[in-house]
Amino acid sequence: MVRARAHHGFLAAVLLCGAIGVAGAAADPTTQVDRIAGQDRYETAARVSEQFPVGSDVFIATGENFPDSLASGPALGAYQAPLLLVTHNSIPDVTKRELTRLAPPSIHVVGGPAAVSDDVLAQLHAFTSGDVVRLAGADRYGTAIAISQDVIPSGGAIPYLLVVTGRDFPDALFAGALGAFSVAPVLLVDGQTPLTADVITEIQRIAPSVAIVVMGDFNAVNADVEAQLNDLAPTFRISNNAYNRGAEVWSLIDPGSRDVILVTGANFPDGLAAAGLAGLGDGKITYLVPPNCVPPAVANELGRIQPAHVTLIGGPAALSTDVEHLVRCT
Repeated sequence: MVRARAHHGFLAAVLLCGAIGVAGAAADPTTQVDRIAGQDRYETAARVSEQFPVGSDVFIATGENFPDSLASGPALGAYQAPLLLVTHNSIPDVTKRELTRLAPPSIHVVGGPAAVSDDVLAQLHAFTSGDVVRLAGADRYGTAIAISQDVIPSGGAIPYLLVVTGRDFPDALFAGALGAFSVAPVLLVDGQTPLTADVITEIQRIAPSVAIVVMGDFNAVNADVEAQLNDLAPTFRISNNAYNRGAEVWSLIDPGSRDVILVTGANFPDGLAAAGLAGLGDGKITYLVPPNCVPPAVANELGRIQPAHVTLIGGPAALSTDVEHLVRCT
């Protein structure tokens, strides 16, 4: 059962304000920085999941590729659920142990049999007394629609819809974390070709009452696609690069002092798992950072909000000790 949270109103600030200059304050020296990491992506996802209580629903995705799970963030926030990773043909032992601990009332598998095999789907029934449901379409775009249809009811008065390219992962990683925080749906588009009939139909079903927000520049979602979207609902674009976009968005939203998640924008698995944590409870602010430093815009934001805790998702190969020490990029 979806346990929706109401953070929708916060996006209004993004649409009503221009970019805000942020003073270059230093992060509070009392800020605690910790790290959630395992030996690999599967163990890291399991460690993130350990933050969730027994009895949480669970989402399952392949750890071998990114497309099918890119749009899962809003579902994680709505269900208050972690995302655990499997391979195409097997459930890693660390994932099995975490499933056993959680004893989830239901399990949602993101992606079709090409991503997560029917054999894995069958094995998952041993870990829940409830349903194992596959959310999938013919491709990544159809899977995003299936997730949206599971989470967002028709006629549900959804204010905002986030749209990102499905060709790459950085834009979608941030949109997924933002969608988990706000329970705003995320749809994937090719970005360089016209919207498909299925995507148009889903946007019309959602009928965002305020706006469609495009995450990414014109190389990701071109002007023709933006014009198509604008014919369906008022459309706005946040086009800052993937590392500065979080600083721009959160400075406009200004959700108050909250704990922060830092995750690499250079690879996808840790960011997928982090989205669940971003949507847990009252939510956490997520920033994408490069592997070896903290961009100045993000460092300035940390100085502004003075979080009590900053959590890195992933080991030193994903986020170096310099990131752990909040060293600015030069």
